[in-house]
Amino acid sequence: MLTEKKLWITAVSVCGMLLSVSAENEGINLGAFTFHPFVAGEISYDDNVFQTKDGQDDIYTELAVGARLKRDTDTLHVDSSAWFARRFYDQYTERDANRWGLAGLLRGESDKAFGMLLLDARQVDDYNQAPTLGSIPTGFEGTVDLAFDRTAGNEPRRVFDGMVGGGYTFSDTLALMAGYKSYAVDYYDDATTLESWREDTVGTELSVELTDKMVSFINGQFGVQSGDGAPFGESAELITGRIGVKNTLTDKSTLRLALGATRYATDADTYTEPSFELNALWQATSRITVFVNGRNEVQPVGDGANTQLSSRGSTGVNYVLNRVVTMVLSGSAVHDRYLNSTLLPGGSTGKPTTTLFIGTYRLTVQPIKRWDVYGQVEFTDAQQDLADDYQRLRATLGTSYAF
Repeated sequence: MLTEKKLWITAVSVCGMLLSVSAENEGINLGAFTFHPFVAGEISYDDNVFQTKDGQDDIYTELAVGARLKRDTDTLHVDSSAWFARRFYDQYTERDANRWGLAGLLRGESDKAFGMLLLDARQVDDYNQAPTLGSIPTGFEGTVDLAFDRTAGNEPRRVFDGMVGGGYTFSDTLALMAGYKSYAVDYYDDATTLESWREDTVGTELSVELTDKMVSFINGQFGVQSGDGAPFGESAELITGRIGVKNTLTDKSTLRLALGATRYATDADTYTEPSFELNALWQATSRITVFVNGRNEVQPVGDGANTQLSSRGSTGVNYVLNRVVTMVLSGSAVHDRYLNSTLLPGGSTGKPTTTLFIGTYRLTVQPIKRWDVYGQVEFTDAQQDLADDYQRLRATLGTSYAF
């Protein structure tokens, strides 16, 4: 009898051989759409599987299959994906996990107006991770912030994300966008005591062109967080306002920067905290691209009794050595700070924090078009007031092929 892992390996191998038969095709034409199946497999060494002070190491294999369906015209953009992955640990088989995702993006536009619909659902065990070929960019920045879940760390969860929005250009200098977002997190591990929570937000953004390269904007959002994981079992309201600029500094660089504040209120407490968002891209040379991004958000902690300000940012360099070899070096920081005092280890009270520093190096080789072979090393340093500090090193070798 074949084991589950051998069945998976056999299935992925067969899919890979079938796809490679037509390696030079640009997907499968289905009328006006293009269909792109993909397969991926990787093996990783993790020296701290459970993210603890002492750390237990293990090796795991992850296999994934999926597909994308796309269509592009002058007025319509459709991009969708579906994928399923299975992770197998050698020693700590209790960490074996099924992961899946479904996503779709529909955007239509004319000379003066556009509309967009985004739907995304996934089951993951580490924030919002997804295979590269299974993730879909939103293309709808700023008007309503995309939520990110910092309620808990490495806990299995199902994430449901939806957004609808549109915009209209009144003149050469004036434009307006508006949108609605719904984001829900459901923890499904029976062993955890964490609860689910949901955020519904509406937002609008008014843009005024200052020069041919610079646009100023003002952004306002109103949202409600609810569910068992919301603070003290109540609904929490949040209002965010920011002022910023969108700037095409040169033909090879872009910048979006906004600063403001968020007011977060429950029946028990009200907080006002700084708010920011940053996205910048610089094409330094034909081979080197530099990127910076970051933002923050007020969120429940997950025990239903606290809230925190979660901030994250990252920067990195993408270097294209030649047609075959690409390298990415990046660094990220995540900082969570409780907004209300709680009991600390040792019996004192305070506003605890968690800070993660993550450094990543990735080398990708593309022997033929759409076939990637890659290696990645990731190091994490975690400093936590409510748990032990820890360090974690993960090294991965993998490959993926998209038809």
